[in-house]
Amino acid sequence: MSMAHFMCVTGTGEFCSFEKGYHRIGSIIQTEKYQYLFQLAKGSNDFKAFMKLAG
Repeated sequence: MSMAHFMCVTGTGEFCSFEKGYHRIGSIIQTEKYQYLFQLAKGSNDFKAFMKLAG
């Protein structure tokens, strides 16, 4: 629990409240997930193969 609090308060490169850091880290994770899926989709010519990789 302490590590999660530390990451939310300082993990974004600046000190902020827990709530602000929690939402910012969640947004960063979501963006990275979409970037990963985008890269998989770009490299795949077959939808079924893409879904297998993405799932």
